[in-house]
Amino acid sequence: MDEKINLNILKNTAFYLFFEKFLIYSIVTILVFVFGATASIYFSDFTFLSRSGALITLVAIHMAYRDFSINISNLNPSEVVELFGKEKVLSFLLNSLAEKSITRIKNESGGYLSKSELEGRLLSMLQKLEESQIMSRDEYLEKRLKEILSLAGRELRLLELKLLGFGTLLWAFADLLNEIFY
Repeated sequence: MDEKINLNILKNTAFYLFFEKFLIYSIVTILVFVFGATASIYFSDFTFLSRSGALITLVAIHMAYRDFSINISNLNPSEVVELFGKEKVLSFLLNSLAEKSITRIKNESGGYLSKSELEGRLLSMLQKLEESQIMSRDEYLEKRLKEILSLAGRELRLLELKLLGFGTLLWAFADLLNEIFY
């Protein structure tokens, strides 16, 4: 159960770290699809939808090129800070750590906690982590950042694959809709 919760927290963090990039590609894809579908219906020719599929495929190829040229999952922490900015990276790391800790505290308590009880337990957990010195704070943050980047790379590649498949299918078969409807 704890691993599943931890994976969900990492997915959310990875998504928010790359939100702008996901959003831009998603908006372009939706606009191209809507334009192609609208033009196909207006002109009674699904060739326009097929052409929009070709453009969506190009968007996915561009996305994959950017992903592989940056190689998100193999970036070192200094490159990540340079790419996204120190404030954004620290904010996401600290939010991820806080979410993970709060989830663990809620699971251990087995019920509802007031805000003050939650803050108290969170502070004591952070103090114990600092005292235990299993790894330094910087080592922990670097490890957490690597996990987030690895997951973000997988999520980005999955989105690329879906866009590439969708665009290719539209490109290949949308003009066949002319035979069905017209």
